[in-house]
Amino acid sequence: MICYDTSFMLDLLGRGGRRSQEAAAAKLEQLEDHGGGATTRFNIAELQVGIELAANRESERAAIEYALSGIRILEFDAASAEMYAHLYARLRRTGTMPGILDLLIAAVAVVNSHDILTRNVRHFSRISELVVHTY
Repeated sequence: MICYDTSFMLDLLGRGGRRSQEAAAAKLEQLEDHGGGATTRFNIAELQVGIELAANRESERAAIEYALSGIRILEFDAASAEMYAHLYARLRRTGTMPGILDLLIAAVAVVNSHDILTRNVRHFSRISELVVHTY
């Protein structure tokens, strides 16, 4: 299964420009045979920040709700917390920490046996437990 990162969902909505939108749509078409996608509650939080910052909040909310329809939401649970702590400690020791939200997203994806689909490969590339796809 695939976990959609925020960058992928924003690209599908056209927020990353036409070229990124076309690439994301092509990737989504390619993945439709793989049982659909998921995202994490942390990705939802990032999308909600976009709603709060939008000039037209209601329009942005509607677009995001449409993009999320049919997508399974992966929650942060006890196993995810343990994985987060493991990843955090290892990456901190090596001095290669990604952003905290990306690390939380990665922990949830790993625990749920999901790969991650993102335009921001660099954010997730140091997490060896995670298979990272891009478009």
